[in-house]
Amino acid sequence: MTTIPGQARAGSLGLWLLVGLILIRFFPLPVLPGVNLAPENFLFLAALLLYGGRLSRLAFSSGRLSAVVMLLVLFSMLDVAHDFLRGGVIGNPGRHLRAAVYILLLADVCSYPATRRQILKLLVVVGVIQVVFGSLVFFIGEPFASIRDWMLHSSDTGEMMIGEGSQIAGLYGPPHIFSYLLASFPFLAVGLYQREKKLIWLAALVVLVLGLFLNAERASAAVFFVGVLYLVLKAQQRARNLVLLAVLALAFIGMQQLIGSRAPGASPGAVNQVALSSGTLADRFGGTSIDEVVTRIMYQVHGITSVLKHPVIGPTQREYAREVIGGDAVFSGVLAAEVLAPHNHYINVGVRAGVPGWLVLLACLWALWKAQRTLKAAVLRTHPDLRIPYLCFSVGLLAVMGNAVFHNAGIFSPELATSTMVGLLLALWRQVQREPVVWRTAPAPDGEAEPVGEPGRGTPRA
Repeated sequence: MTTIPGQARAGSLGLWLLVGLILIRFFPLPVLPGVNLAPENFLFLAALLLYGGRLSRLAFSSGRLSAVVMLLVLFSMLDVAHDFLRGGVIGNPGRHLRAAVYILLLADVCSYPATRRQILKLLVVVGVIQVVFGSLVFFIGEPFASIRDWMLHSSDTGEMMIGEGSQIAGLYGPPHIFSYLLASFPFLAVGLYQREKKLIWLAALVVLVLGLFLNAERASAAVFFVGVLYLVLKAQQRARNLVLLAVLALAFIGMQQLIGSRAPGASPGAVNQVALSSGTLADRFGGTSIDEVVTRIMYQVHGITSVLKHPVIGPTQREYAREVIGGDAVFSGVLAAEVLAPHNHYINVGVRAGVPGWLVLLACLWALWKAQRTLKAAVLRTHPDLRIPYLCFSVGLLAVMGNAVFHNAGIFSPELATSTMVGLLLALWRQVQREPVVWRTAPAPDGEAEPVGEPGRGTPRA
């Protein structure tokens, strides 16, 4: 009996390298003294030395996957050129290279269903640990806040202090970066729950929703709940999805009643040390004003205007600040540096690299859209067993991309949760591309071995 090639597991080397990269990226360690390098750089170097041949083949001969990673690297070159030609501080292009390696490794290892399930479980556990630790900082403060600051080396990075009563943040970045994980990783828990029907994944989902509530980023909460409603309408297991939606609603209401009224408030003395003490999600939604919305929109308008005035390579920070403050205003370089970015990743790409940056972004989004369309056709015709991961990965990717409409981070920053969802979607695409077009005797759960039949028949092939 012949089995589908995609049911095999990925090699142990690739699996363990990916596990190591996931852990060290979501749980970073401080820069090593003396060498001035973060430990994750050594793991990426090991991945290139031990797995570089396979990664290079994937990078140059894998269709949509190749397009995405090469466009990511191309944008990093445009970003460096912008800083060099405009006289700014040249950024670190290594972060884009690391993101490309991470996406390639995810797309390779997770294209095998059995291994993909292991990585999905690891990612959900990572998300839960991040929320639990962030909650300890939120409710207790020390020593957990200091541990987080040590891991991020906040005194050198200039990150704002996160402490008791502030918006919760992950161990790898500030609250607005953590919101990308909270907008997308719950859909990984949804997929595991729908496939395995184990309450542990439903409990993990509730914990991640708790994180969404305490993180208090309105955009991530909005795109998450839109994604949940979409899954309820699209997934076949309608009754289970309705139960899932009811659990989420009850969890959200319970968090508002139990946490919203008991959240620790920052004392007057702590306000100067702790940033982002703006309450829970309900507090922030309740405090949203028309003036705040208009201000955010105007930042985006000024970003577009500044790019159109400097289309070749993008504006400098001072030129962008002049659009925001006003063309006739007199201001210093210090004031220009304090002007906020457009609060829209897609506009910010143009600010960083001009119209060429926008063209590269459009090409990348086009490649992802074509990969998603290929997956959709495969799910409808030849791979019905991939329906659940296809829906969850697609909605998770749309969630982080929707969140990027209201934040500066995104696929080209590159942001970690976005890179993760891109890698998972392209892993499914690789599985579909690698496997032959076959007729299945019956839909099977993701990753379960099943016989392959002759075209037009339901009997197995010897």
